[in-house]
Amino acid sequence: MNVQDVVEEIQEKSQNFLSVPSILRKITNVRDNLIRNYGPAQQQSNPIVTELDLLKDVAQYPLPCPPGNIVDVEVRGLWYGLCGGYYYDCQPNWVQPVTYNTGTISNEVSTVVDVPNCWFRMPYRQFDEHYYGPYYYFLSGTIGLVPKPCQDVQRGLKIFHIPVLAQLTVENLNGPTGFDPHFDMVLVYGVLKEIVSGPQSSEYAEKYQKWVYDYQTANSGWERYVVNERW
Repeated sequence: MNVQDVVEEIQEKSQNFLSVPSILRKITNVRDNLIRNYGPAQQQSNPIVTELDLLKDVAQYPLPCPPGNIVDVEVRGLWYGLCGGYYYDCQPNWVQPVTYNTGTISNEVSTVVDVPNCWFRMPYRQFDEHYYGPYYYFLSGTIGLVPKPCQDVQRGLKIFHIPVLAQLTVENLNGPTGFDPHFDMVLVYGVLKEIVSGPQSSEYAEKYQKWVYDYQTANSGWERYVVNERW
């Protein structure tokens, strides 16, 4: 089904005479919520990568997408985590081991070759938990790093994220919805259950849940990126 087909299905089943732009806005909202909450693992296994420059003593950087679209964050040249969980403390060529379970830092130091080319995968935490080691957080439309970078690193921040789909408009009527083409009817019933009242609303809600269940079942699988730390 293309976008026009979805719009016509909604118009045929609804007694509300909504404008096409209004229906398209509702289709977009349903689609984006479904992808955000029930999106398949394939979306996470093929993310877009946005690279940003790290700046000395600057903790926050602009987000290239909504926070919910981010699946992985890596930094280069500041944290050395490939060999035993090392933490680079901005002394040239020196690191010190960090015990992430207890937050303790030993006094032992070791020389690391080519620190600027070492990438570290950052965990996500939303609270002040620096004693667990480096992490990233979200604040007012930005992504923040703990600790702050201690030097400038060109293209030292990689943000892996799911592509942001554009809002559907009348110019897109002959194009795809951006959703799984085998389950476009879930968009139809997702809109109908919101705009129809009375017994039909319950009927469409039941059909929507059935289509969502089928969609989840068809797309269930191993997720490449898993975030354990949440609110």
